[in-house]
Amino acid sequence: MSVFSKISIVIPTHNRPQYLARAIEYWNNFDVGLYITDSSKKYSKPENFNGIYFHTPNQNFAEKLYFTLKEIKTPYVALCADDDFTSSSGLISSIKYLDKNKDFSSAQGRMVAFYLDNQNSVQLYPAYTSAKNYEINHQKASVRIQQSMSEYMHIFYAVHRIESLRESFKLSKEHLCSRGWEIGVSLISSLYGKHKTLPYFYFARDASPPNGIPNLNPYIGNWIREPNNQEGLRRWRNKFAQMYAIHENQNITIGEIVFDEAIKSYVKPQKNLKRKIKANTPFSLIKLFHKFKEKFQTSHYHVSLISPEDCSKLRQDLHNEYGYPWSDEIAKEDWKLIESIIKVHKIH
Repeated sequence: MSVFSKISIVIPTHNRPQYLARAIEYWNNFDVGLYITDSSKKYSKPENFNGIYFHTPNQNFAEKLYFTLKEIKTPYVALCADDDFTSSSGLISSIKYLDKNKDFSSAQGRMVAFYLDNQNSVQLYPAYTSAKNYEINHQKASVRIQQSMSEYMHIFYAVHRIESLRESFKLSKEHLCSRGWEIGVSLISSLYGKHKTLPYFYFARDASPPNGIPNLNPYIGNWIREPNNQEGLRRWRNKFAQMYAIHENQNITIGEIVFDEAIKSYVKPQKNLKRKIKANTPFSLIKLFHKFKEKFQTSHYHVSLISPEDCSKLRQDLHNEYGYPWSDEIAKEDWKLIESIIKVHKIH
């Protein structure tokens, strides 16, 4: 049995046919089950796509993913944004790890970011380096959940066991906070089991504009303080508490306490002053700041991009680290395919 027969790849998309075409060209290189969930108003199944296409124009992000995940029969699943790439060797390594370690609910590897510059050269640099060995490994679910929020690193695009990711979006559709959809994956994955970041190349994130613009989704702390969001917060909390109580055979009140403590850990960052300021600044002021900053930006590079020279320096810092395309032969082969497709499509 092929390792890829154990996993399905889900690509959520919305009004971005150029990115979707690039993604499909990449995934057509592998014999893997592919699902597209497209909330664009117009039905636009790509001509060269042989997988499953769901047109979900009236569903938000969490709803369309839950709808799609209910249809998946494979034991594992991974989400991949339409503008990003997951390496084939990273998927295989993650699946094999989860096959051997039944107490782990998710696994991923090391990540890079890239952008296509004005000379059509692909600039590449390491991403999320502080979390390159990130792991959630406590035996007790309540401690894992707390750990996942206090030492937060998103595992949104990891390889997940289908049950935990499906339940994550069953939870997420109870509220409308987009940042909550991301951390909801960590909450439920940590309830179901442990997480491991492996020393393999796993993911390439597109940092190009417009994808490289500042993330202006409200922080959970901002969202929670809004009176209009209290009903959504109540539904989110209740649903999590119910899931926790069933999974851990505990009273629902315990689940409510675990949720409250987890969210408190996330919205009270102790180590990062910049994040603490953002979390306590009104969202309207954050948006105004970024509009002002972009208006007066004079650099040749976009506000969120770094220069080729800085990319090179960052690569040099990890020049002997396994799991990156510049220092690992397996990763290098994966990257060659990704880079060739980026150059063909020339999306800036």
